[in-house]
Amino acid sequence: MGAMRGYEVRVAVDLDRVEEAARRSGRDIDDLLNEFAQRLQETAEHLVDSWSADESWSPRPVLPSGHEIVDIPGSSSAP
Repeated sequence: MGAMRGYEVRVAVDLDRVEEAARRSGRDIDDLLNEFAQRLQETAEHLVDSWSADESWSPRPVLPSGHEIVDIPGSSSAP
């Protein structure tokens, strides 16, 4: 099997809101972020599969990629 070509998409989530959700739910922030990444991947897999009449050719059309916490320029609510 040859190398797979890929298209990587970066998605940002407001960490202040995730931290608040973690506090309210009693869950760990890393657990919530991992669930976020997993659900995005599952949604992407279903979408890619829906584009093809033959879904049997690729059991994993979307490969997991690493994620990291980054600063987003201009997104701070601080003055």
